[in-house]
Amino acid sequence: KEVVIKSLSDVDRNIRLEALRLVMSMVSDDNVIKICRVLIGYALKSDPEFCNEILRSMLSTCSRNVYEIINDFDWYVSLLGEMARIPHCQNGEEIEYQLIDIGMRVKDVRPELVRVARDLLIDPALLGNPFIHRILSAAAWVSGEYVWFSKNPFEIMEALLQPRTNLLSPSIRALYIHSAFKVLSFC
Repeated sequence: KEVVIKSLSDVDRNIRLEALRLVMSMVSDDNVIKICRVLIGYALKSDPEFCNEILRSMLSTCSRNVYEIINDFDWYVSLLGEMARIPHCQNGEEIEYQLIDIGMRVKDVRPELVRVARDLLIDPALLGNPFIHRILSAAAWVSGEYVWFSKNPFEIMEALLQPRTNLLSPSIRALYIHSAFKVLSFC
């Protein structure tokens, strides 16, 4: 197992891809947290292409069979938020889908989901990365949909209405405004 994991930093792209495939085949509900931590570390120091390959593999493996290997959804939602912050992340659509899907399926994770969404929304640096916009869309939706779990709804309101949201596409800005109305009506 250690040899395969070390091969993730090999110079040869084919060896790295094969090592990633082997690591992902070893993932189970007992070791998913440990392996994902290791993979996030490799994703952070890899080239953009391999970084996204790692993230795609993690997303695919963890969501397989309706998240059957995930025992701790609070951890997984935090991991999705961490993936969104990786500089080369281009998996916004899949992360968006999983954030919303988990929020609708797992009621107990909603407080952590709102916390992660808040952290994403208040970070103005993320607005400059178009690959993250879909994730921000999910964060806005989550914040409006489950606002009663928010510790500070006014902070979310400020994030949804900050001037830098003009960097988003019109459809995502519309979702931001819709969520802002939900937060406002809750307040």
